[in-house]
Formats: sequence, structure tokens, C-alpha cells
Amino acid sequence: MPLLLLLALTQSTVFTRLHVGGAVPNLVLCAVVVWNLLRGTREGLVWAFVGGLALDLLSAGPLGLSSIALLAVCALAGLAEGRVQPQSLVLSLVAVTLGTMVFDAIVLLGLVLSGHALGQLDVVAGLVLASVLLNVLGMLPLHWLLRRLYLAAERSEVRLSA
Repeated sequence: MPLLLLLALTQSTVFTRLHVGGAVPNLVLCAVVVWNLLRGTREGLVWAFVGGLALDLLSAGPLGLSSIALLAVCALAGLAEGRVQPQSLVLSLVAVTLGTMVFDAIVLLGLVLSGHALGQLDVVAGLVLASVLLNVLGMLPLHWLLRRLYLAAERSEVRLSA
């Protein structure tokens, strides 16, 4: 969980100054999706709630919106549970791509429903596309790191059960 808080803080401070086309990578989303694929939906949902809450506390958006969006992404990623190899980089890339679109759609809908005005549709679409690209790129080092944590956790669980 400290990793999620660090990612949320980095995303909300450092990366807001390093945006590309107005979009920033959503490191929390990437971490939640990858951890959900590696450890299962139950742990993914916990990560989604905690990570979303951290994002909401560090943003000016409505409280709970990021958590709701991340929980939905987690549920979507959970559909692959037990059907595919969870450590697959390709699966993570596809899941982060789809997850980004779902997350952004829910957040945009939540902002509209809470009275925020959005820009023109082509500008919003460009932001979503840029965020997909940035998340795919940001997911690569996170996949490597979280896979290492997953394998270490598995080894310690095996030692504890023996």
C-alpha cells in the first residue's frame, strides 16, 4: 500500500508538470491493473479503493470518483482471472489500454454529472488517446516492479506454509 501512496503522490505532483498534450500517466491505474492481474480481483479491489482514495484526496475532483472508476476497471480486469497467464506483459498492455478508456469515461461522466464543463469532443478524445499512450508506457516499468514483488510474495508464502 505504501507504493500506491507514493505513486499517487508522484502522479499528482511531479507528473502534472510533465504532461504530454495535457495528459499525464495514471500510475495508480497501471499499478492497480497489473496487481489485479497478478494477485487476483480481491486484492485488486483493495488496491483500487486505496489508490482511488489517495488520488481523490490529492485532486480537486469529487471525492470517491477515482475509487469508483478504479473499482470498475478492477472488475473488468477480473474477467480475465483464471483464463489467461496473469504474468503476461501482453495481457497487462491490453488491460491497461482498456482500463484507461473505462477509467477516463467514468471520470469524465462523473465530472459532467457534478457540474464541470468539458471541452470540445475532439480535445477530450485527444486527451484520452494521449493518456492511453502514457499509461501503456508507464505500465512497462510498473509491470516489471510489481511482477518482482509478486514473485517475492509468492516465495515467502510458500516458505510460511511449509
